[in-house]
Amino acid sequence: MDKRDQSIETCYACETQSTSREHFPPKSFFPEKGKGLQLKTVPSCDLHNGKKSLDDQYVLTHICLNTSRNGSNLPAKRFLESVLPALNRSPKFRKMLAIGAKELDAGAKAFRVDIKRFDSFFDQLVRAIYFDRFDCRLDGTRFKIHHHYPSFEGNKSSESISETMEGFTKEHSQSVTTVDSDKVDEDVYRYQLIAFGGSQGSITLMHTFYGVFKVVSLLTFQVSIK
Repeated sequence: MDKRDQSIETCYACETQSTSREHFPPKSFFPEKGKGLQLKTVPSCDLHNGKKSLDDQYVLTHICLNTSRNGSNLPAKRFLESVLPALNRSPKFRKMLAIGAKELDAGAKAFRVDIKRFDSFFDQLVRAIYFDRFDCRLDGTRFKIHHHYPSFEGNKSSESISETMEGFTKEHSQSVTTVDSDKVDEDVYRYQLIAFGGSQGSITLMHTFYGVFKVVSLLTFQVSIK
């Protein structure tokens, strides 16, 4: 593992010198009135910060579409504050979101989810969490990362993993590290981390957005056999 060089701050995801701070999760997930919140950050280069903003917006859009209820909860408000303006000003974003969409009854639409784009977003999120938690970069040659999305319909295997994780976290709460983002009126983001081997062992992360949208990230440590 690459420990941080305290004299030269480098990016959480690569060896490039940092030029900014990356929020995790991105600031776009929080309401406009939450600008004064104390949000977690890690040092970042341009590539792993601003240049991935389209992925951030894409994931936020699908989470809002999946969790909005009657236009009154926080994800519904984020859709109106952030997603809708982005759709109005960016033909590229509208076109990307429309790929594979299907017309349903009463004018509704079912949007296809680009899992590779989701995986890319969550790869970066777990790297930021790892960096913040263990004070070193995640070694991509030693960990295999896989994400499960139980909140998407029909994903039975992911639902089973999520149920298993929820049962474990309740039964073994002393082994689980729970971190909440700064709050507004409603919860925005929480992660629960299980790392029996610390930075040198497999890690399980359960992410929860807006109290309902769940993602399970499995970071499997690859043991070297010589």
